[in-house]
Amino acid sequence: MTMRCHNHFPIRLNRTAAAIAAMILLILTGGCALLQRTPYENENGTSNPWTNAPQASLQSVMNKGFAPAQPEQLKQQGRVWWCARVLNMPGGRIFGALGWYHEWIYTPDREAGADFAGCDSIKGTWPASWTAFFSPMTVTEHTGAAAQPGTFAKPVPDVDYAKIQQRLQPGSRAGTIFPITNCNSWVRKTVRAAGQQD
Repeated sequence: MTMRCHNHFPIRLNRTAAAIAAMILLILTGGCALLQRTPYENENGTSNPWTNAPQASLQSVMNKGFAPAQPEQLKQQGRVWWCARVLNMPGGRIFGALGWYHEWIYTPDREAGADFAGCDSIKGTWPASWTAFFSPMTVTEHTGAAAQPGTFAKPVPDVDYAKIQQRLQPGSRAGTIFPITNCNSWVRKTVRAAGQQD
């Protein structure tokens, strides 16, 4: 019996495969500095995850309408801001180049985003139990995150401010398990529920 091997397999290069390939390439070419975890604070009490980041990371976030967060604008009462920042995890800058960031909502009264229970993707803290990765995501307090260097933001117009505040309650359920619910999908769902249409 003769068996024939067919070498024509369809290859679908999705974003996950691209991220893995980019990380392997950087390791092999000595680009490991870009895979280092982003510190939340340095000796001066601040951090900038975009320092030494690939230009593609900056271009990617700006192409989505984000701009560096301005403290004086963030303080304006009644305004809602959609924030983005490089993930505080190994390879976070590379994921940024591919268009993946940690995203959350800022208002002068409250600031929060979706995360694994007990986890903070900005400070880089991980949950106490691995079971959190298989549990529904929760709304996590991010107070002070938008004021950190390296945060990008864009205004969210035409939303009900009071409804936004209701959905920024820390500890409340953000949705289902990851990746069905993630920080980006939670932000989109929140602003839609408050009146903004895509």
